Amino acid sequence: MADAITVAVSGAENWCNKPSVERAAILERIADLYEAHRVELMALLSREAGKSLMDGISEVREAADFCRYYALRAREDAANGGANTPHRRAGC
Repeated sequence: MADAITVAVSGAENWCNKPSVERAAILERIADLYEAHRVELMALLSREAGKSLMDGISEVREAADFCRYYALRAREDAANGGANTPHRRAGC
């Protein structure tokens, strides 16, 4: 458990130190991957969480939408002068 916490903290520090535009690109790539693998993710949601197919579709879409929303926010942050500075809001 201690190793998992150490890895998580290290990952959070690395994320917080990335410029806004880089975080946006990563989030957009994650959304693309969610959409590209939606069938596998829907099957996993059905098998592991008992979701119906419609609920699985909604979950995958929502996850991709959240990623795209936060990517947009990161790009807005960059446009407002945060492009080359680490993110220091909301847990960073």
